[in-house]
Amino acid sequence: MRFHLVVACLLFSAGLSAQTSAGLVVVNVQDPSGAAVSGAAVTITDETTSVVTRQIAGADGLARFVSVKPSVYTVAAGRDGFKKTARQHVTVNVADSVTLDLRLELGAVTETVEVTGAAPLLQTERGELGQVIGRQQIVDLPLNGRNAISLAGLTSGVIPGPAFSDGPLNLANLSVNGGRGGATEILQDGAPSTVPENSPGTYATATLPSVERMQEFKVQTNSFSAEFGRTTGGIINIVVKSGTNQPHGSVYEYLRNSKLDANDWFQNRAGRKLGTFQRNQYGFTFGGPVIIPGLYNGRNRTFVFGGFEGQRQRNQSTSTTTIPTAAEISGDFTRTLNAAGQPVIIYDPQTTLRNAAGVAVRDAFPGNRIPAARIDPVAARLLTFYPQPNTAGTGPANLNNFIAAGAGATDDDNFDVRVDHSFAPTRNFYIRLSNRDYRQVNPNFYGTVGQPGAHIIPRPGQSAAVNYIQTIRPTLLSETTYGFARLFTNRQSHSFGIDINKDLGLPADLAALADKRGFPALTLAPYGAIGESFNAHFSLESHTFQENLTYMRGRQSIKFGGQLRINRTNFSRASFRPACSPSIRPSRRVRTRRAPRRTAAMRWRRF
Repeated sequence: MRFHLVVACLLFSAGLSAQTSAGLVVVNVQDPSGAAVSGAAVTITDETTSVVTRQIAGADGLARFVSVKPSVYTVAAGRDGFKKTARQHVTVNVADSVTLDLRLELGAVTETVEVTGAAPLLQTERGELGQVIGRQQIVDLPLNGRNAISLAGLTSGVIPGPAFSDGPLNLANLSVNGGRGGATEILQDGAPSTVPENSPGTYATATLPSVERMQEFKVQTNSFSAEFGRTTGGIINIVVKSGTNQPHGSVYEYLRNSKLDANDWFQNRAGRKLGTFQRNQYGFTFGGPVIIPGLYNGRNRTFVFGGFEGQRQRNQSTSTTTIPTAAEISGDFTRTLNAAGQPVIIYDPQTTLRNAAGVAVRDAFPGNRIPAARIDPVAARLLTFYPQPNTAGTGPANLNNFIAAGAGATDDDNFDVRVDHSFAPTRNFYIRLSNRDYRQVNPNFYGTVGQPGAHIIPRPGQSAAVNYIQTIRPTLLSETTYGFARLFTNRQSHSFGIDINKDLGLPADLAALADKRGFPALTLAPYGAIGESFNAHFSLESHTFQENLTYMRGRQSIKFGGQLRINRTNFSRASFRPACSPSIRPSRRVRTRRAPRRTAAMRWRRF
């Protein structure tokens, strides 16, 4: 006991709070006249696993069960001189608070009274606002992409952000009651499965259980207790399925194919065919008691549940942009017009003068052509990575003269396994391990290393939760949780790793200094971009240690504890965007005086 108190005080002094997905059950035991029955033995029995938890009602007739795993229970109470009374099918949801009355009748304790058709259960212990998305809703409601978190929009005040998707970085992009998108924290079995991004106050999601492995989740929007609230947004509290005494499992596959889809109205109007799209989502689940023939029988004690889901998605997309013509790349702008049909005049930067009004003016290149000798050879080399226009542009400016289709791919494999074990009615334990391997490959419309945007984005993630609950004495309960989450990203451009000296003509000394090499990002309005601004590599990691202690005295209960969270953000970004992009070199060379190289001896004399 002293150890738990010391741990709790140390963590509490850090000013942090603990988090849990368990529920609270308060049982009020009364006699036929409505008076409290003290000393009654109260039990709650998990109807799926037969695991029993016991408490003794106090002088006020109350028995409090804290840290109750979400499930369906039978609640019973008995005492000498009274018949045993039981109420079946009491549902405890994630982070729920349930209060129910059990009225004992006079009689022998060997007799049992089963209560049916009782009044609805009330939540009087907590005042938080939120909504539980139950198993029936998760299974029955349509889910494009089978992302159950999209059902969070059923909760009042919750709006998916513009970047919300089933990718790991955007699962928490929900605005709760007007809060900032991306600030929603996702808890999985009481431990965070989100990790902090490099942007303050935003989260990325390491893992997420599939629809088949998710039992339920609760969207907590406001007024949640002190054990929550380490976020400026809301909280999504997820519970993963647990094993039961009955072995069970499933095998499934979901298919979406563009041959079964209708074309977009605008695509039809433009005379374009529907792009191809195939998505296969398949997997299996398994669960039951842990039984090792001849060695161990885990019925009523040890349970396992796990599963795997894979996704293979292939889709075709179309890119429409404006590409410079071969004449423009060579410096000939005699046929280049603006949107009004007027010639676009190219001025020589080396002829800049100020007129009498002090305004800078320049002379146009003769014939609106840039001499070949004035075009920088590096710029000329970079422009060759543009594709050739392949369609007639629109308007006098010849806009959108390039249309290309390409195929993208998304592979997503995730696996979860959870083991629950009951050491005794007063000591319970569970551990969950999750792994997700997400990989996205984007199309190359240009067909060259000059294609803007990322090419390959692998985002593997892992998470884990370990929980131990112990009733130290009837009035004192301890809950200890460790959580781990990690997300890695290696964002690579189409030009990642090229030789910028041999392939692009950039200086050899620059290539020798660059630790990550790629095509520099160039934006030449009104043309489409070429190149990619960066390759990013980052690892986001979170370790969470939390301890909750609940002390009950009469009608009062005090819950206190703390959380220690270690967040690690390792971020590496190689930027390839130049400070300026001159395509015209000076007509004359300007000599500059080179500063003498400072030697070690010169530096020593200076100090």
